Amino acid sequence: MVEGGDPRYLANRMRESGLADLFRTLTGTVQVGLDAGSMVMTTSRGSPAMACPAVWVKHDGMAPLGSSTHRSGAAAGPVGGPGRPTVWLAATAVAYSVLHHVGSGLAWLGPVGSGPTRWADWIDLATPYAFLLPAAMTLWRAGEIPAAAWLAYLVGAVTYVEGHGVHLSANSISNARPTEAAHLWDEVVGHYLWFIGSMLVWAALATTLSRRRPVRGPLPALLALAVGVTASTNALEGGTALLGLAAAGGFAAWAWLTRAGSGRLMLIGSVPAILIIAGWGMWNAGFPQPSEVGWG
Repeated sequence: MVEGGDPRYLANRMRESGLADLFRTLTGTVQVGLDAGSMVMTTSRGSPAMACPAVWVKHDGMAPLGSSTHRSGAAAGPVGGPGRPTVWLAATAVAYSVLHHVGSGLAWLGPVGSGPTRWADWIDLATPYAFLLPAAMTLWRAGEIPAAAWLAYLVGAVTYVEGHGVHLSANSISNARPTEAAHLWDEVVGHYLWFIGSMLVWAALATTLSRRRPVRGPLPALLALAVGVTASTNALEGGTALLGLAAAGGFAAWAWLTRAGSGRLMLIGSVPAILIIAGWGMWNAGFPQPSEVGWG
């Protein structure tokens, strides 16, 4: 039995490991494949959407079997888009790592005219679009994914947008007229909703892509590190340090379980996040916001 995954990766690994040659020597056996595994376990493919280079296992002496794309309904289209999701995942990582520092990174732009709002806040309005749309495209381009992953993404996206909106509006109100209510909605409610939402989105991406063929090279590792550092600094400045530490620990555990695939990239991001948050807590005997101790 051969299960699912990346069909090219499965076929190449079967050849490299000698398993493909072993299959050719077996007689009187039934060979079964699930999802992508069914594609490498057959001599023909019934859908152009499954077309790959000639890397398929040849079964000498066996009756050729066919396969076709399974659909959820008679008129349903493909579950996911063609191609690899890595470009969209990279765009998601860049948007998250850059725009989640807009508040402090562009603070030097100052207020808009003589009004109470800042340029950084207006620019920050683009953050949900820049982060969530590429994340959705990553899932769609990944092909068939569990419904639970889409559910996690949708719940995370709604929670993230709500938290981001609450944070921006309450922050602007607080800049004009500081009150305890504005502080509560900005620094507590908004930050927690915003952070939980972003972690749910990353969890949807992680569970979908971590078991796939690992993406190698310095750029993916750099982006993974940027995401981890951004998540940790956001957790510290947002007052969600303990939640950030728990999230980083969860991602690190999942990354270790899936380290044979793309999960190894999550280790590059999650382990530094743990070290940054834990190190900050030990250094300061607590988790003050970096801006409160002169770091921003």
